[in-house]
Amino acid sequence: MKKWYEKVSEQSDIYVASRVRLVRNLKDYVFPCKLSDVAKIGLTATLQKGCEGLDEVTACELHGSTFEGFSQMQKIALKERRIINKSILQKEHPMGLLVAEDESVSMVFNGDDHIRMQVSMPGLRIEDAWRMANQIDDFLNQKFEYAFDERFGYMTTFPTNAGTGMRGYLLLHLPFLAANDGIKGLAREMSRYGLVVQGAFGDLDDNPGDVFVLSNQKTLGLSEKDIVEVLVRIAAHLERQELKIRTQALKKQSIQLQDRIYKSYGILKYARTLETAEALNCLSSIRCGIYNGLIEMAEPLNCYGLMMEVQDANLQVLFDKPMDQERLTQARCEYIQKRLPELV
Repeated sequence: MKKWYEKVSEQSDIYVASRVRLVRNLKDYVFPCKLSDVAKIGLTATLQKGCEGLDEVTACELHGSTFEGFSQMQKIALKERRIINKSILQKEHPMGLLVAEDESVSMVFNGDDHIRMQVSMPGLRIEDAWRMANQIDDFLNQKFEYAFDERFGYMTTFPTNAGTGMRGYLLLHLPFLAANDGIKGLAREMSRYGLVVQGAFGDLDDNPGDVFVLSNQKTLGLSEKDIVEVLVRIAAHLERQELKIRTQALKKQSIQLQDRIYKSYGILKYARTLETAEALNCLSSIRCGIYNGLIEMAEPLNCYGLMMEVQDANLQVLFDKPMDQERLTQARCEYIQKRLPELV
């Protein structure tokens, strides 16, 4: 089965993907940082048992496991695919994982919080992701009583997550804003709306792939609907700024743009070694060329899916063997070239 990120349409312009994450803790248990390992193991088993029947809500098969069965490389690959975060990656205590076959739905038990549920979807589908997350949340709340305060909302390990316990994320491809350094100025404006802009594969100064993540910082004092609405509204503002710069560039620099796109294709097609950053930048150029009609291929190319898969840990998982950096640069070429369509 295809992963959810392999279904991203390159015709969807700037909107790459949507993601919603909810964190919850149970009323009758202390936070995971205070639980003994024995208690964590028992609670994880209880939570996974409570998720029986959740397949009917998500309409996809969910597979349960514990992190003890994963190698460090597999854990890093999970982080690269955004199933877990850096904080969870660094933990060594017992934790559980429940994940859909296409990875669109995932749940971590006893990471930072008792439950961390996440829904990811391609394109601008933040409202759909929010509805699915709510359905999962309601299913669990029927079985477990959450720690909730009338004033402060859901009680979470980190105070920054209190209130709704919700983070919404929109992944946006903004190559023209990135090239003109316009993203930094817009990122500073986002704080006025309780939002933040970050690089998906780096920071704002060095973000190969030109994919940026717009998310809410504020979770207290806003409803889930408020968070979704402000994300969509501000994303539309970023889209307008991107289109404004793009329109000017297409008028004045069409040949230069097309030249860069075809050179990027040539690098991916014929290179013998590729660092991650170079591969992501080439894929960004090609994605830009696809939705602007500047390059045409015999078959669809999922650029974002490749961006996810050619990261170091995921490549090693896909090839099922550890590799040093030199071998990784070669494997990255092999992997991309097998999936790169011919030009029309």
